[in-house]
Amino acid sequence: MYPQGIPPAPGQQSLRTWNADKCCGPAKRTNADDVRFTLAVLDDLARRAPTSGPSEQGQPGSGDEGETATKITYAPCKQAAEVVLWKLTGSGHVWPGTPVDVSGTPRGAVLGEPTKIVDANELMWAFFPDHPEPKP
Repeated sequence: MYPQGIPPAPGQQSLRTWNADKCCGPAKRTNADDVRFTLAVLDDLARRAPTSGPSEQGQPGSGDEGETATKITYAPCKQAAEVVLWKLTGSGHVWPGTPVDVSGTPRGAVLGEPTKIVDANELMWAFFPDHPEPKP
């Protein structure tokens, strides 16, 4: 499953976008309901594959600071595939673990606060060696 977002208007050169409420491009202008879409995808996934249930991750005390990271694993899927969902609360619309801090800037006003509770790069590097592409 790879949601692709809303394409740009004909003749415009921009990236596909998702409606992030305060922005972005065609998805915002057309009032795309990305939350409803995402919830429908997760409901469908839950029907197709059992879940291991949530497990809290992240830095000690992070829940007290208003941030949480919950890992939900759906498995086993076809060809021993595994789907992992990370649900973050209290963070902005930023890449988890980014060293770039946009707090106090115009971009930060739109994107929100960065998070260090999990590092998306580290999570991906840990995931991929355990889940190689199946051989044809």
